[in-house]
Amino acid sequence: MESSMNANQPGYPMRTIGTFALFALLAAGCSLSTAVGPDGGADAADASDDVNQPKQLVGYEVSTLAGTGECGDDDDLGSRATFCNPTAVAVGPDDFVYVIDGDPYNNIRKIDPVQNTVTTLAGAWAVAAQDGPCASAHFYGPSGVAVDKSGNVYVADGMNGLRQITVTATDCQVTSPLSSSSAVPISYRALNGLTVNASGDLYIADGGHSVVLRMDPDGNIAVIAGQIVVGGKPNDGHVDGPTLSAEFNGLWGIAVDAEGTVYVSESGNNDIRKMTPDGQVTTLAGAGTGGTLNDGVGTSATFSNPTGLAIGADGYLYVADTGNNAIRRVSPTGEVTTIAGQRAPHTNEGIAGADDGPSDKASFNMPVGVAVNSHGVIYVADSGNKKIRQITPIYQ
Repeated sequence: MESSMNANQPGYPMRTIGTFALFALLAAGCSLSTAVGPDGGADAADASDDVNQPKQLVGYEVSTLAGTGECGDDDDLGSRATFCNPTAVAVGPDDFVYVIDGDPYNNIRKIDPVQNTVTTLAGAWAVAAQDGPCASAHFYGPSGVAVDKSGNVYVADGMNGLRQITVTATDCQVTSPLSSSSAVPISYRALNGLTVNASGDLYIADGGHSVVLRMDPDGNIAVIAGQIVVGGKPNDGHVDGPTLSAEFNGLWGIAVDAEGTVYVSESGNNDIRKMTPDGQVTTLAGAGTGGTLNDGVGTSATFSNPTGLAIGADGYLYVADTGNNAIRRVSPTGEVTTIAGQRAPHTNEGIAGADDGPSDKASFNMPVGVAVNSHGVIYVADSGNKKIRQITPIYQ
């Protein structure tokens, strides 16, 4: 049953299904042409010079932020820390990078990019559903992460549904604000991408049921796009149109802009879709079938298993094109550009590797998660390489 609209919510029609809260990456007043460093001055990725003259983006440089490439869960300096299956990243209000390190360790890690240190925020090495103190809490196949403006961390935790990590000056606790035992028609056991807007609304890409969910800060949850059929089974497909009549397949990444437009990546449909506040779903980019690194506008571009999705202060989307071992950028009008990753000269296929350097020479191996900080620096969960990579814009 459709509910009435809240004046404080974007204008999506919604179907309320129960009750029971990506930090907004859009920094107010900050764009790629006016990036500032943590001290308020220009940083290495700044797009303006001392007399505030705009500079042009001329490329990107890829480096390794953390991870040796060996499987492990060692906390240390970035160059000595280890990961085993990093699948998602998010940037918090403190500019720390939060990482989901999935099976076998099933924990949430935190990187201080200034001190270049890696620590474990939550999760003991076990596969279970246990809330409580962060050091002894258990996760089961986590795959998505988001951080709100207060520093609360949300985790899409595989078979355990949604988890929340709350950190205070003296404590760190894991809770389950939305459990599979709730009186709702779906189990919440196949959640993927998460993001949070400036108002604290949590947006969820529910890949298991092919719907997009929104949970407000009071815990009210609603379907805002897609269909749930009788029995809670997914209604997979590719149908644009009114949000509650639309069909999705393989929902993975999710992002929301300042105007309330929601974007999702679909590994099953190999595309990027958008949902506007007036209640319409359209295909922004992607041909709908898997393809190589074909850049272009709208459906002339191709992806191969797009997963992680983030939006930058410039309004552009950044996509982890997992099957093509590349990072793609999508403009608000649907123009797709490959910004990092090697491609074969004759086949246009992405080349797997672990090379740092200029973005067209750098290589990735199954990148899955992607996040962007307020200065335009892009972080990538490079799953196959067991590393967190950093893509820094270069201005001239």
